[in-house]
Amino acid sequence: MIKLDKSKIVKSLGKKNKLVPYLDKAIAEFDEPWTFDYEPKKGDQGWHPSGHCTPSAGELYVEAYELLHSEPVAKGPNPINRHFQVGHFWHQYLQHIILNKLEFCKSEAIEKRGGYFWGNSSVKNPSPFEYATGSGDVAPLELPNWTGILDIKTMKYADFRLAGLPPAFGDKYECQINIYMSFFDQEEALILAINKDSPHNFKEFTYKKNQDLIDTIYAKWEFVSECLLNETVPTEKDDERFVLPLTGPLA
Repeated sequence: MIKLDKSKIVKSLGKKNKLVPYLDKAIAEFDEPWTFDYEPKKGDQGWHPSGHCTPSAGELYVEAYELLHSEPVAKGPNPINRHFQVGHFWHQYLQHIILNKLEFCKSEAIEKRGGYFWGNSSVKNPSPFEYATGSGDVAPLELPNWTGILDIKTMKYADFRLAGLPPAFGDKYECQINIYMSFFDQEEALILAINKDSPHNFKEFTYKKNQDLIDTIYAKWEFVSECLLNETVPTEKDDERFVLPLTGPLA
C-alpha cells in the first residue's frame, strides 16, 4: 500500500486538476503484480447513457424497433475490438489504483450499476425500453476536497491534443455524464481523458449537474417507449421537442 501524505499533495494541486496529480504520483510508485480481467458486456433491452442520449427520437425508435422485431444476427470478427481492449485496460488499471492505492472510493463504487425506470418497468422486472441503465466507472470518486462521478475516456492523440473534448464526442460525453449524475445522485462529475498514444498523458473536464438536460433526455426516452408500444413512428416535429440544452464543461 502506498502511503501518501494527502495534505501535502492537496497544497500542490493546480486549479484545474483534481485527480491527475494523485494518479501521476501513485503510478510512478506502482510496481507490483496486477491482473487485467476482461469480461464482455451482456446485452439488454434498455436505453444506455453511452449511446442513446444524443440520437433523435426517430433514430431511437428505429434502433429499438429493429431490436425487438428482428432475429439476432451472429457477429463476425471485429478488428476494432483491439482498440476497445486498450480502453478496458486503462479503466481497470486506474480503477485498481484509485481503489487500492489511493483509497479514493469504496469497492462498490467501481462499475456501479444504476438506472431509471418508468411505465411498468422496475429493477426486478424491467420492461423492454421502459428503463435506462448503465455503469459508472467510479460512482462516487471521493477526493480530499471533492466528491462526484468519475468517467474515464481514452482517445487518440489527434483528439487528446485539442483544447476541449473532440467535437464528435463532446455532446455525447456531456449527456452521458449527466445521466450518471442523475443515476447516482451526485452534483458534479469528472471526465478523465487519456492519451492512448505515447506518452499516455491525462487531462480533466469537470461538469456540474444540468437538470434540464437530464429531464430532456428522460422525456425523450419515455416518449419513444410510448411510440414503441403504439407502433407510431416519431416525426421530425416530435424531434424538435427534445433539443438538448447543453452547456459544456466548467471553464
